[in-house]
Amino acid sequence: MIGRRTALSSNQLLQAGEWLADLLQAAKLSLSELISQKGLETILARPRGDKRQIADQFCRAVAVLRFPSREERQRKFRSRAAEIEKALPDVQVEAPPAFEAEGFMLKARIRRPESLEKVVENLGRHRTLLNSLFDIML
Repeated sequence: MIGRRTALSSNQLLQAGEWLADLLQAAKLSLSELISQKGLETILARPRGDKRQIADQFCRAVAVLRFPSREERQRKFRSRAAEIEKALPDVQVEAPPAFEAEGFMLKARIRRPESLEKVVENLGRHRTLLNSLFDIML
């Protein structure tokens, strides 16, 4: 069922397989029961669509089921990052891949020497907002 409707990469296959095995063991369900009870069949039942996109969506859904707190933190981080980027238009906020490293990354677009001063000033003014990302990350 999964193999016919998706085009999982080898990495996706390994990750999704491991996560599904963990979920199956915890829920004491068969794979078919897990897929239907957790809403995964709506992703797999799409009559058309790129199999790679379906694979990506399937893997994201399995990750949410397997790591609900991490996924919630990522959602909160994206929301707070958008708030920061709105307040600091020359700054981009990024989380480490899969939230596996500490901290976060800031990228600034500096066009002229005056822009640097403005970015530094704005970072200082929004220090509390930036520090609030640590509450999400930790």
